[in-house]
Amino acid sequence: MNFWQNSLAQSVALIALGLGLVFLATTRKPSFWRVFERVILNCVVGLVLITFINTVSFWTGLTLPVNGMTLAASGVLGAPGVIALAALKMLI
Repeated sequence: MNFWQNSLAQSVALIALGLGLVFLATTRKPSFWRVFERVILNCVVGLVLITFINTVSFWTGLTLPVNGMTLAASGVLGAPGVIALAALKMLI
């Protein structure tokens, strides 16, 4: 069985990631919060754009899945990341 197919392993990994983020947040400078807020804002903007693209998909025929990879790309790159994902989807 693959590690990521096991729901217990996923839960443990997510809890460890959350605890790691809490540890970093309490031990880092305030600049950490600015970067963290920026990533969260980019994730929200990316999710809104992905939802918009999926809403108008019956006109355009283009759909983007809402999963960890697309949210990570939108979280790091923001709106240009979502546009790049859409362009890749159209090319492939």
